[in-house]
Amino acid sequence: MAEIIMILAPAILILVVFILFLKVFWRNYKESKEGFTLKDERTMKVEGMAGRVTVMVMTYFLLGLLYYAFLSENLSMGLPVLDSSVFLIIALLFNILLYAGLRWYFNRKVEFI
Repeated sequence: MAEIIMILAPAILILVVFILFLKVFWRNYKESKEGFTLKDERTMKVEGMAGRVTVMVMTYFLLGLLYYAFLSENLSMGLPVLDSSVFLIIALLFNILLYAGLRWYFNRKVEFI
């Protein structure tokens, strides 16, 4: 049962991401055919602000991961030691989710300074 889940979970995730990618691509294609601009000044400002905040927060998040790795490997505090691949996956997921969340948050603001 665990082997089936380990095989199906990534396959389903890849399928969902591919379907979402096709949906966004098709929407952008239709909007460009109708004459809409894909990125106006507000969109570029929102994406720039989200990117700047993401870089600042990611710097501190990666320092926190580095501190965790130091504590788990050098001091016997009972923390589990994680591989570098796990740290990369955690950092990548946090980066993607943070940027998407900040873009959504800044897009929802009525007045954006």
